[in-house]
Amino acid sequence: MVQDKIGPFKVTLNMELRVIEAAEPTLLKATLKGGDARGLNRVSGTLQAALRAADAASAAGSALHFEASVEIVGNLATLGAVPIKRRTSQLFAEFARNIQGQFVRENS
Repeated sequence: MVQDKIGPFKVTLNMELRVIEAAEPTLLKATLKGGDARGLNRVSGTLQAALRAADAASAAGSALHFEASVEIVGNLATLGAVPIKRRTSQLFAEFARNIQGQFVRENS
């Protein structure tokens, strides 16, 4: 279940995330789908995370490439692209900070 507030709306979606490809520790691909309990909003899409050496010449450090393609249908879509893209960007930035924080703690 995913809950968030976008603009004036509080949204609760039951989500299913299914891993469709995994090559540890470098690649993860998944699909997502879900909707609200009343069927007024639906979400579907794909996610991909790929980990590779940040600098191929020195093999020092790693870079995480995260890509998502998400389609939103229903009342939530009527909010328009701008607020949804803004909130999505905020969530992905928070995700990146959390991942980076995990690596900093592990290397301290």
